[in-house]
Amino acid sequence: MTLLDPAAGSGSLLIRAADEAPVDASGDSIVTIFGQEKDTATAGLARMHLILHQKGTGEIAKGNTLVNPAFTTEFGLGQYDFIVMNPPFSDKSWSDGIKLNDDEYKRFDGYGTPPEKNGDYAWFLHVLKSLNSEGKAGIVMPHGVLFRGNAEEDIRKAILNKRYIKGIVSLPANLFYGTGIPACIVIIDKENADEREGVFIIDASRGFKKDGNKNRLREQDIEKIVRTFTTGEEIPGYSRLVKYTDILENNGGNLNVPRYIQKIDDTLPQNIAAHLKGGIPGTDIESLKRLWDISPELKQEIITCIDTKHDIYNLALPSGEIEGVIGADAKIVAEKAKETETIISTWWAAVKDMLLGINADTNPKELIRTIAMMLLKQYEQARLLDNYDVYDCLLNYWNAKLQDRGLLFRLFPRLRFFALFLFRFQCGGILGKGDLPAASRLCFQLVSGRRGRVVDDTVKAVVVLLDSVLDVF
Repeated sequence: MTLLDPAAGSGSLLIRAADEAPVDASGDSIVTIFGQEKDTATAGLARMHLILHQKGTGEIAKGNTLVNPAFTTEFGLGQYDFIVMNPPFSDKSWSDGIKLNDDEYKRFDGYGTPPEKNGDYAWFLHVLKSLNSEGKAGIVMPHGVLFRGNAEEDIRKAILNKRYIKGIVSLPANLFYGTGIPACIVIIDKENADEREGVFIIDASRGFKKDGNKNRLREQDIEKIVRTFTTGEEIPGYSRLVKYTDILENNGGNLNVPRYIQKIDDTLPQNIAAHLKGGIPGTDIESLKRLWDISPELKQEIITCIDTKHDIYNLALPSGEIEGVIGADAKIVAEKAKETETIISTWWAAVKDMLLGINADTNPKELIRTIAMMLLKQYEQARLLDNYDVYDCLLNYWNAKLQDRGLLFRLFPRLRFFALFLFRFQCGGILGKGDLPAASRLCFQLVSGRRGRVVDDTVKAVVVLLDSVLDVF
């Protein structure tokens, strides 16, 4: 197996991709690594990174990939099984040194020549030409490649007609250093392309967390993207398989994600009558549907409808008593115990032998992936906690405490068991009544989905209700 990054930079994307490759019986990766980088100093840094990550046999060439590709044969560009690439966006100088109408490597034949001052499709077509007949690639691109017109539209239609594009993942804005514009991942797959019916599109633009002045994908966001793409599950407002005929015949080859996936508006609608007359809008009450589904009697005990026509409610109890009522409800207590004790204990019992069986042959990445997927599956039955948020707790703990200690844990297997044992109690704190800062944020998000708005004094009662739920959970 061969892996190429034509715009390798410091090699981080290449290394991460290689880490996902299968290994042989001796534990060595079966993928052969190649990369090319234009800048001399950065190319040297990439070589150093390969050595530090036990991939010293990988080859990093220096030079301009589009003008002078380093990995060629007597028949043209080298052919690869896999390609990953995050090229410079909208490269204005890509054509310097290239004969646009007579490209030596025939990269533009059958597609058309990319715009002279925008190199996005020059990089794209270089990847297509470098893939073998069953090759696969993932390219990070600006959204403009999905909908820009003129020469790029012709190229895009030609690629779509060959059905090489298998999927598109729309990413959050402000994710990459050096640019704040949103990007996407275009998945290319030449294998059985003629049998493919459409492009699987995922809009993951709203799944992220703030990290300083940048956005960052959480572990749960990554897992949801991978799981959805792998299974092909269509989720309203998130993912959809779009037929090639729909794209080409009805939309002129336009792949702009909002054309095919409309975001679900999850903001609470305004209730003018409630603003004018006072009271709690019914939509705000229904934002706690997960709570009411567990204990319908609790809803009747806490709130009362004062205007059925306009769907307006008032608290049936003094605000100071709400916390005690929720905390004493038998069904809520039972569900809380189930999700913070029973479910996680069941998962713990299932993974305990796996952790005790760690030895020198254990692959840390495969281990954490296996037990994390078991946790994700186990919490599908939860009614308050979201299984992806629980998954995120485990992976964040792993990334912060354990992933760089692979050698130590291989030498001392019980050490990892002890570390995961500590996680079990930390997780219990996060999911239960722990004092960690994440507890209130996590439980609030999962119980209500959103906080509700404070418009005037009459609606502040909603906040009292929601805060009481927070205190209990």
